[in-house]
Amino acid sequence: MFSCHQHDSGDDRSRVCGGWAGCHDGDHLLALRIALADGQITVETAEAIRDYRSPVELFATGAEAAVHGMREILCPGPEARRAIDKIRRARTDLT
Repeated sequence: MFSCHQHDSGDDRSRVCGGWAGCHDGDHLLALRIALADGQITVETAEAIRDYRSPVELFATGAEAAVHGMREILCPGPEARRAIDKIRRARTDLT
């Protein structure tokens, strides 16, 4: 499953990415079914992820999100660089 990059610092609990959960049809998320079958999540958590609706507008598909996310990967612009720096300051678990 895709983990969230915006969880509270100091909170060791892994959280699912709202964008991932919100832009996909949860009934077709193989990672969600595997996590449930493997005991990584409860039935209630799987249902919450499957039924999640974002309060903000998301990309229509995961493919659109991926294209957006990759567009500056080799040469991040100023806005992306600021976001990267902010995440690095907040997340000590990233390498």
